[in-house]
Amino acid sequence: MKVLTKNNRLYLEELGWSIKSFDTKETREISKDSLAFNDSYQFSFLEKYVGKELDVTTYELNEKDIEGDNIQAILYEYNGEIIGSVGKTKNATPGIVNLEDKDIITNE
Repeated sequence: MKVLTKNNRLYLEELGWSIKSFDTKETREISKDSLAFNDSYQFSFLEKYVGKELDVTTYELNEKDIEGDNIQAILYEYNGEIIGSVGKTKNATPGIVNLEDKDIITNE
């Protein structure tokens, strides 16, 4: 299943990223427990969506991190609108990065 909406592509392009491929799309209910587990400033945008179902779409990006490894972009949508995103790479602690920090993630 190939899922690349124009909004998702434009959102990532505005942050300076380009999509290599679609990975997954799922619907996930946000719970207080999941926010506690992901106790990180990168997920603070989810706090007002506790108890709501969000579409979560993951893409692999063309760009690589500082170590040359793949970066994933995870976009969160509510009622068709992107409400936030995070990046995922194995070379970050705890593995989640802010996609707005492209220059730090990629050293570009």
